[in-house]
Amino acid sequence: RYAQFAGTPCLDPKNPGEAKEMAAYAFDLSEKFNIPVMLRPTTRVSHSRSDVEVGEIRPAAEAGHFVKNPAQRVALPVHARPLHGELLAKQERIEAELEGAPWNRLVLRGKTGVIASGIAALYAQEAIAELNEDISLLSLGTYPLPGRMIRKMLQGDGHRRAGAGGGGAG
Repeated sequence: RYAQFAGTPCLDPKNPGEAKEMAAYAFDLSEKFNIPVMLRPTTRVSHSRSDVEVGEIRPAAEAGHFVKNPAQRVALPVHARPLHGELLAKQERIEAELEGAPWNRLVLRGKTGVIASGIAALYAQEAIAELNEDISLLSLGTYPLPGRMIRKMLQGDGHRRAGAGGGGAG
């Protein structure tokens, strides 16, 4: 919810492996769009242990530097009004970028569906398996939300009912 109000992307991992992947990706996304990115692991994810794939370790970046630019960084009304339009345009580009993110997954089965994010998606997946029912699951890991995936889930074969859970990615 905070990411939505701030207009910033949010990544919501469902396990420690995703948290590690998302942390690295958050830096790349932030640098690409020049915007802060929120990483929102829940307490359950933060306090769990798991083996993670380390992968390739990137070399350290050059030393950072700060360029003073009040028009870009100070939220006074005189600066904020023009920046708001830029932020809205940036959000559309970020949504397009995140639409294909590996942390958003759609499994279509039946006319009833569940939309969940983060670790709540794992709980939903377990519950659906235990029920042994044809229930679709849209597992979210990003905000802005993947609009095409949501529409695909809701359109499918006839009418679908969908419920949300987990507090949302953002």
